[in-house]
Amino acid sequence: MDGTPPKTVIVTRFPFKSQLGGEELHTLDVVKHYKALGQKVEFLTSCPVLMELARDNKIKTEEVWFYKPPVTMWSLLMFSLVSPFLYIWAFFLVSRIRAKKRPHIYMLSFGEKLLMTPWCLFMNIPVIWLEHARIGGWFYKNPWKLLYKFLAQFVEVVTVSEMMKKDIGIDSVKVIPNAINTKYFTKLQDAGVLPKKLREQLHGSAQKVGYVGRLTEDKGMQVLIDAKKRMPEIEFLTVGVGPYEKKLKKAGVFNYPYLEKTEVAAFMQTVDIFVLAATKKDPFGLVVLEAMATGTPTIISDQVGVASMLKNGKDCVVSPIANFVYEIESLLRSKKKMEKLADTGQKTAKENFSHNEMLDAYGELLT
Repeated sequence: MDGTPPKTVIVTRFPFKSQLGGEELHTLDVVKHYKALGQKVEFLTSCPVLMELARDNKIKTEEVWFYKPPVTMWSLLMFSLVSPFLYIWAFFLVSRIRAKKRPHIYMLSFGEKLLMTPWCLFMNIPVIWLEHARIGGWFYKNPWKLLYKFLAQFVEVVTVSEMMKKDIGIDSVKVIPNAINTKYFTKLQDAGVLPKKLREQLHGSAQKVGYVGRLTEDKGMQVLIDAKKRMPEIEFLTVGVGPYEKKLKKAGVFNYPYLEKTEVAAFMQTVDIFVLAATKKDPFGLVVLEAMATGTPTIISDQVGVASMLKNGKDCVVSPIANFVYEIESLLRSKKKMEKLADTGQKTAKENFSHNEMLDAYGELLT
């Protein structure tokens, strides 16, 4: 440091609902980098997942109430009705932040972007907006979108893929592609680290198709069920939790709820192919890079944000949902193609998605 006091980076997140996923882990990754740069970092949030991650990583956190963002009809109505009071509450929150040394605010949720940002601009506090969430009808048809687009002219707006930038519809949005620390995934993992129940399921000569993530319709769980019905001889295995747990079990798809990072790598290295059959736009799809980095042939839908950054048929298979089950069948029949995808995909994950370059880009947002 040059003697200048470190900045205080306040990370805000007041989500509609909370669950551990790519957005939370990516935020933690960036925050740890800011700390490594010598900046002070604090969470101001109502998100229990972020609070738990913060405690585990010794990051100062304050639990603060803020109304749910206006992303459903009911929350839009209530948010709009109480917005004058929220605007006053936002003033007090930002005033407290203004008292900190050289504050910067890193905002994650729609609500505080709308109501805290005007006060930040008034008090000359630099603002960074991160856009991770899928852009859909809640945004396109939202009357608050007009204020969002107006305020976006005065802040740094960052998202994780060109698909997301296009959906947001603001030319000045900066794209910083997600990345992973490939050392955790390229290292050959002993399958012995996996839980016994999952290890036993992975035994046998049947070809295996794997998935890691939320067990929801938008992540393609119905596609996997359809694939299992069409290919009963193939072993389908998922890792995650969600509303499709019972349906997957009934269809003969094995599920294990949670794995640690090294266990995820071991699981991916053990299955024959990895799939992400997103049926709705998935902002990036970080798990795709993880699978590719392990050297596992990967099939993804064209709704996954990272798809535009990969070469179809070379780095992975990018498929429309209508053809997804066919692509699984086709790839499992071609050992040569699987080997080619495994090799090229792993090189692309390592060479084109530099973890250090991603973190450096986020560090530059504070300059």
